[in-house]
Amino acid sequence: MNYTFICEKQGSTFSEQFRASSLREVMMLWHEESASRPGPLPDLDLAPPVPVNGLRNVWGYAGTDSEEQLYLCHIVATSEIPETVHRTPMLAVEPDFQSVEIVPGRGFGPLLFGMTIDEAEATLGSIVDSTLHDDGIERSLHVAYEDVGIHLFFYEEEDYDGEFLLHSIEVDEDCPCDLLGGPLFPKTRDEVSDLLHQHLAQEDLDNVEEETDEDAQEIRLDVFALGMTFYFDLSSDELTQVEWGVLFDDDDQALWPEPA
Repeated sequence: MNYTFICEKQGSTFSEQFRASSLREVMMLWHEESASRPGPLPDLDLAPPVPVNGLRNVWGYAGTDSEEQLYLCHIVATSEIPETVHRTPMLAVEPDFQSVEIVPGRGFGPLLFGMTIDEAEATLGSIVDSTLHDDGIERSLHVAYEDVGIHLFFYEEEDYDGEFLLHSIEVDEDCPCDLLGGPLFPKTRDEVSDLLHQHLAQEDLDNVEEETDEDAQEIRLDVFALGMTFYFDLSSDELTQVEWGVLFDDDDQALWPEPA
C-alpha cells in the first residue's frame, strides 16, 4: 500500500509519500525518513492516527517535531506515488530578494552549503515546490524557487543522522546575482571567459573543460577550481544558467563552510 502524508507546519502545507504494508509501518517510516523531520515516533498504542469520519482510508494525525513545532496531518492510502512533492505557502510573505553574491565553495550570500532544509527555508522563504528522489542508493531533494530562478539540491547525509544538507545551487537568468564582483547575467561565453581569465591562475584555467550537447542545444563549461558549471545556449552563446556546489578534499570529504 502507498500512503500520502498531507501536512501543515509553520504556515505551509506539504506532502510526502511512502510505500508500506500497514499504517503502523508507514508511521515508523515517516518518522525515520521524512525530509520534514517530524520528530521521534510516539507510542502508537496510546496516540494512533484517527480515522476521518465519512472518508475511507484517511486518518488524522497531529504532533510536534524535534523543535516543538506543531504539525497537523492527513494520511491517505493511495494507489500511486507522484514524483513531485508540493509545498504551498499559506501565510507566506514574499522575500525582498535583491542581488546576491555567488561565493564558490561556500554558497549564495547568506545561504551556505551544509544548511538543512529548514535553515534554507528560513533564509529564502517558504518552499513552494520540491521533488524528492530515491533511487534505492541515495535520497536527494530538489527545491525550486522558480520566481527568482533559484534551485537548491539537498542530499541525505548518513554521518549527520540522515539529515538532508545543501550540496549545490543552480541559478538562471531570472536570478539577480553577482559573481567575482559584478552582475552574472547577461553574459556571453566570451565575456565569461574574459572574467575567468581576470580572476583565475593559469593552472586553474588549464583545468577547464568545455562540452557541446547537441541534444540539449547547449555548451557546458566546467571550471573545477571554482566547483562551477556554466551553461550557454548553443545558438546564441548566451549564458543561461550556472551551478556550483560544496568543494571536496582529496579523500572525497565535503569541505563544509563555516558561518561568518
